[in-house]
Amino acid sequence: MAGRRLALALVLAGGAVVAALPADADPVFVADVIATGVDETHTVRAADFDGDGDIDAFSTDYVDGLVLWHRNDGSGTFTTLVVDPNLEGAYPGHISDLDQDGDIDILAAGYLADTVAWYENDGAASFSKRIVDAGADGAHSVVTGDMDGDGDLDLLTTNQDGGQVVWYENDGAEGFGSPMVIDQYPLMTAKRAEFVDMDSDGDMDVVAGHFGEPPVPSGEVAWYENEGSEVFTKHVIIAAEDFEGVYSVFPYDMDLDGDQDVLAVSQRDNTVALFVNNGSQTFTRQVIDSAALALRTVRAADLDADGLPDVLTASVDDDTVAWYRNDGTGGFTKSVIDAAALGAYGLYAADVDLDGDLDVLSAQRDSGNIVVYYQQGTPAVTTDLVVLVEPGGEWHLRYPNGTEYTFFYGNPGDQPLMGDWNGDGLDTPGMFRPATGFVYLTNALPPDGGVGVADPGGSFFFGAAGDQVLVGDWDGNGTDTLGIHRREKVYLTNVNATSFAQHEFFFGRPGDVVFGGDANGDGADSIFLYRPDDGLVYFTNDVPIGPSAPAFTAGAFHFGSVDDEFVVGDWDADGIDTVGIFRPSDGTVHLRNENSLGFTDVSYIFGEAGWLPVAGAWN
Repeated sequence: MAGRRLALALVLAGGAVVAALPADADPVFVADVIATGVDETHTVRAADFDGDGDIDAFSTDYVDGLVLWHRNDGSGTFTTLVVDPNLEGAYPGHISDLDQDGDIDILAAGYLADTVAWYENDGAASFSKRIVDAGADGAHSVVTGDMDGDGDLDLLTTNQDGGQVVWYENDGAEGFGSPMVIDQYPLMTAKRAEFVDMDSDGDMDVVAGHFGEPPVPSGEVAWYENEGSEVFTKHVIIAAEDFEGVYSVFPYDMDLDGDQDVLAVSQRDNTVALFVNNGSQTFTRQVIDSAALALRTVRAADLDADGLPDVLTASVDDDTVAWYRNDGTGGFTKSVIDAAALGAYGLYAADVDLDGDLDVLSAQRDSGNIVVYYQQGTPAVTTDLVVLVEPGGEWHLRYPNGTEYTFFYGNPGDQPLMGDWNGDGLDTPGMFRPATGFVYLTNALPPDGGVGVADPGGSFFFGAAGDQVLVGDWDGNGTDTLGIHRREKVYLTNVNATSFAQHEFFFGRPGDVVFGGDANGDGADSIFLYRPDDGLVYFTNDVPIGPSAPAFTAGAFHFGSVDDEFVVGDWDADGIDTVGIFRPSDGTVHLRNENSLGFTDVSYIFGEAGWLPVAGAWN
């Protein structure tokens, strides 16, 4: 939708919506210790585990063998609760909706127990332990992803003591078989592995960092090409004596050129490096910092919300949490968040206080503290948010902190619409009334608890009973206008008035559920559709002009189920619209930040059966 393009931002954790700072402003962070006594903690993550609308945290205690979660009461006060009291050497962890039931589960591994486990969340943060592997030799990392492309989430781990990178296939019911070894090199202590489609061929590859032990002095960063049937070919990115002791890797498109680069840190050489992909999986090393002592973690996060991914690091020997601003031309400028983070180890970025900017979480090994560094600032604009409309015309707009703004607009039987009708950057309500064929638009949100009416000149004849009315910025001018899907044909207009279509083309067929959206980030919307017959979402990047021209499908993937209500929006403010669903059966919203098969990035409780979703940047 048109309004979201006023400020580009990127969300990398916790479902946050982040707001841009002035170009010359550095974020200011204020530290808050949310948990103490987490002995030799190495891992921290953040998510809403109990479904109450605020952001909680998760960590591990290596000394006492504890898996913990830290419940947020909504005011920023956290209470530490035990998920598992008996995971010897609890070390790495991960969060994911592993069973895809709409809540966030926990994964953890015991380095001393040689055990990988996941903890099934019942939706109210009551966790049930499930053992994946009790023979993982020095388990050092665990993440989730769909390795085999069958729609469920598999596991990827590294076993430091065994020198292994392995994956576990999910049978579709969260049963995991024996580990399947991707690489085994006992002299290379495998530290961390991540899923990534490195060669952009549609299947999951792997990137891993290996530490290196004598007589192999150098560490190694490598990626493993999935040949399409989970047979892997190893490609070494770097194995050099001046980049020894690789401890952490993080794949991300840091230069926004459409391919995956790799961030990595060398603990022994105190170096943060970016390996820039030329698009053909040939990598060039760029040193970002060579004086961060005993680095442990590296991640990407757009902390200043300028649309460019920045770098976030933790280094143990200088007790430092730092970030490096990406200037968009290949340069990075270091800023220290905390130079007294004793044993800075684990890191994560999330909007913990739901104020519209990314905060940073730190697991501090030597102090035993879990710390949130709250970013100070006021958001200037939000990204698209899901809005739900009751059949009787009551609209429910939900702020990121869970509070609601409600009003009445329209009559029973109307089709709700939302768009930026005047190009001011904010999306406001509209209605299509099938009984009369009229559309009613307003350029202002009705007052909270009030009743809205169409603007003068905001009502006009458009369409007929049986039409699906669409909203989009078809010409990329910053203003949303309307379109119609009638049987298998799309008609789009660039003016909000009764008019002939400026675009007329074939896409879809009768029975499809159709939306407007920008799937490729070019600034102009085209068409998404959901086909209940096959459960696929289809999208095109074309807006043909000729009356008989077809629009060609740019992508198709499974998402949701036939009883879900689909919606499209730019959930992470990266300029690209992606899919979401409202699930009437349990009153939940599930959003994904990529137009591909995969699990949801954000899920929360909202709405009731019979309500209809729309989306917009209204806040």
